[in-house]
Amino acid sequence: MKLKNLIFSTFVALLGTSVASAADWVGKVTAPDFFPKIISVHVVQAGTPGPHEPKYKEIAIAEAPDFSLKLDTTKKYDVWCTVPGVPVRIRTNWQPKGDDEEIAIDKTCGVIVFYGDNQIRPKWVTVTPENDRGPDEKGHRVVQKVASYRTAMLVPAGDYALWVTGTLNARSQRVVERVRVLPGKISRID
Repeated sequence: MKLKNLIFSTFVALLGTSVASAADWVGKVTAPDFFPKIISVHVVQAGTPGPHEPKYKEIAIAEAPDFSLKLDTTKKYDVWCTVPGVPVRIRTNWQPKGDDEEIAIDKTCGVIVFYGDNQIRPKWVTVTPENDRGPDEKGHRVVQKVASYRTAMLVPAGDYALWVTGTLNARSQRVVERVRVLPGKISRID
């Protein structure tokens, strides 16, 4: 009788495991070679803070070389990519479906490369929403920020302004009024 109960308990436990794994999504995050180097991919509950923000709490993290993830298909997530500069949210309120799906960063993000010819020596090159008042103002929102020219900056597709803050603590200057970034494309600015 004990052996029957043990076999039954084991069967129920295995059945529960197979049901739980049927609700899992296993996939990977991909990006083209010309995109900035991906450091890591962070998954958080939809609507919660991302990496480097207060109260950040990750559900999963994927790292090089394969950036693979295993997630519950019954929940919704925000997916962040950490690159040189500021982390970028690549999926918002996303619910995984299917076993063979991948998260392709080039479907939602593009790249800005600012050459900075005839510009002052930068302390920061900052990408903001197009209507942002700038890095020196209250309520300013950084989309991406790097310390040098000619650095590939990963940003979500959209329209942005480009600012340069000099090394001599001068006020930031808007050097490009509007940069249109398309998914999977590079916007090169002289």
